[in-house]
Amino acid sequence: MIFHSKQCINMISKETVPIGMHADTADVPMAYALEGTDWSVGNVTVRTKRTWQSTEKNALSILRQVQNIHGGDLIFDCANRLVHLLTFGGTDSGVLFAYRKNMKSIQRVVDTRSLVTRLYAYGRDGMTFASMRYSFRLRPRSL
Repeated sequence: MIFHSKQCINMISKETVPIGMHADTADVPMAYALEGTDWSVGNVTVRTKRTWQSTEKNALSILRQVQNIHGGDLIFDCANRLVHLLTFGGTDSGVLFAYRKNMKSIQRVVDTRSLVTRLYAYGRDGMTFASMRYSFRLRPRSL
């Protein structure tokens, strides 16, 4: 799972065109996805070569596709504006983590204060939000 803070979100706004990879390592499509942003490819320890095509529309989607195809952990270093793809960390110890099997309760705390949601709409004949004419009014809430 990938979490993005507000300072990381500008990377995903870059639109891309379909691209084909021919027996390339993961760093090649990663560099293509990040081209034109202020981000760079960091450490890539996954050395698999794959042939595939991408029709994804933005950099983040391409990076996720690279992770799914090549494997590994995708890590965003926001401070240095680097994206790393590292071989899976950890080892399989054989321990089972199952609710009601070996635990009484579990709680997950997620801080969503720095989470950002961005919508991308693609309509017929390339229509986007920018090409639409719309208006809105802010109405004060009554308590």
